[in-house]
Amino acid sequence: MNTLTVILMLGMAAFHPVHVSYTNIDISPENGEVNLVCKFYTDDLKLLFYHVYDREIALDPESELTTGEIALVGNHLLGSFFVK
Repeated sequence: MNTLTVILMLGMAAFHPVHVSYTNIDISPENGEVNLVCKFYTDDLKLLFYHVYDREIALDPESELTTGEIALVGNHLLGSFFVK
């Protein structure tokens, strides 16, 4: 039974895509400037906004975001991260 479970888990892992988003914070000791860089996969963000906000957002380089979509993304990011 344990061998079958391991085989099934490995098989499922082979078909599941791995997405890694990250946030990088750099603080300049010279001037105290803080740079925050967030990298997200567009498919992950589309899925997030669909499930959390029930909104479909076109996140592709060939189309512009509406003012409402920009506000939605900005509000989500500002509400999800804080510096303590």
